[in-house]
Amino acid sequence: NIDNLSVEQIQEIYYGSNSNWNTYQLEKNNGSQTCFESIVKNNKLGNNHFEINTMPKIVDEIALDKKGIGYAFYSYFSKMYTNDNAKIINVNNKNVKDSDYPLLFEVYLIYRNDNNDKRITNILDILNTNE
Repeated sequence: NIDNLSVEQIQEIYYGSNSNWNTYQLEKNNGSQTCFESIVKNNKLGNNHFEINTMPKIVDEIALDKKGIGYAFYSYFSKMYTNDNAKIINVNNKNVKDSDYPLLFEVYLIYRNDNNDKRITNILDILNTNE
């Protein structure tokens, strides 16, 4: 069942030579790519892997590709950019808050105290949400 993938199944999808999935991920050295690789602990990607340069393009590609799967930060996909034809798998605020979702890690945001840019406030609101 696609809604209940284990970390081992995700590793097989992304790194297995027999996977029928098309996998999408940000280019190397981007935040979510680095976090994802640290979680699944493997660096040899399968044959059907596509590196894309922006998260919205990944979401849109997955929405078009019936065999497509990708990794995105929950806060990004659920709050910042969505596509009705792409689906979040087995993630909701409750299982993230309860640590039932297996792909969790801490995120740190550093900014200048005197910076009044409203985008910082928006990002802080997204990261601090308990919805």
